[in-house]
Amino acid sequence: MSRYQNSSSTNNRHNRRRRMGMPDPIMVIGFGMVVLVAVVVWVLASRQPAQASVEPTAAARSTSAATRPAADAAPASTAGSVEQGLVIKRITNTPDPNATVVPTEAVPVTSQKDEPFKRTAKNWENWPVVPEMTTRALEIYREGQKNGRDAHAFSKVGDCESSATWFLEDFDKGPEWYSLGNDYAHLEKAIKYFKGSHGRTSLAARDGARVSTLFTSLWVDPTFCETSENPLTCEYRVHNPAFAIISLGSNDIDDVEKFEAEMRDVIDLTIEHHIVPILATKADDLEGGGRNNQVLAKLALEYDLPLWNFWAAVQDVPNGGLDWDGAHLTWSDNFFDQPGGLETGWAVRNLTALQVLEAMRSGVEASGD
Repeated sequence: MSRYQNSSSTNNRHNRRRRMGMPDPIMVIGFGMVVLVAVVVWVLASRQPAQASVEPTAAARSTSAATRPAADAAPASTAGSVEQGLVIKRITNTPDPNATVVPTEAVPVTSQKDEPFKRTAKNWENWPVVPEMTTRALEIYREGQKNGRDAHAFSKVGDCESSATWFLEDFDKGPEWYSLGNDYAHLEKAIKYFKGSHGRTSLAARDGARVSTLFTSLWVDPTFCETSENPLTCEYRVHNPAFAIISLGSNDIDDVEKFEAEMRDVIDLTIEHHIVPILATKADDLEGGGRNNQVLAKLALEYDLPLWNFWAAVQDVPNGGLDWDGAHLTWSDNFFDQPGGLETGWAVRNLTALQVLEAMRSGVEASGD
């Protein structure tokens, strides 16, 4: 048989397969190769890391840049910017020097000029040491002048911190007993204005005195007081002051509510006599938590009265100006311009008391009275 016959026979077999629907082996092999290649490509592609984003074309980038904020950036770290008053969180890969970065919760900052310090009884520790003449105090003063009160006189009302001879006494004894220096030379006006009251022994200031002591006739001085008087009314009658520095609380440490009620009585009686009450905080904290000082601040606010915050004045003094017992003040002469001259409780007490008196004097002067 010739090769041509063999070729014809082969063609006949192919024709029979096609007629019978049988696949051509060559086509099968070719199709299999295509499938195999496709599978390999898919497997290799599946192993590549997923891309976070597709790099836009140059045209797309120019279009996007024209429509999005300039501070926008690619993902990575959190930052913020302000747009139309809103805080917007953004994710940036590196810090953008042109972006405005703000906290996610912006807290407005105001100065004391924008929002003045508002006094409350609870923040009494932050009150100024030297008060100003209040509206109510000036009204009381004017009533006192109508009723014959001595504008150049003040009384000391209190315990041992008011009865001690070294409380302001040196300023009536003469310039050799004190030194104001350049910083406090202006206080000479108060010294002269209230001359005679600085060194006077008050009938309403006694060692160990409590608030209730001021209403007890057993504590009066029979040499000067009438039998119907108590120490407070006797002092006000005898000295006839326009002002009263009231410094109490160190011996009233067992009952704060009682202290408040009795202090109200002192304030009311003083006002009834047309005398300006000047309340004073104390340096010690024998009752704990500064509760008595807080009461005094509360009453000063309620009555609109001056509060001499002596406690605040001695906070920078060694041991808060207190002696070893935590109750009495450390002592030194009143030479305020000397080295260490203001490092004791008594020096600071006398200086700030003078400053308070000058504030009252200048307050009256400024009012035109």
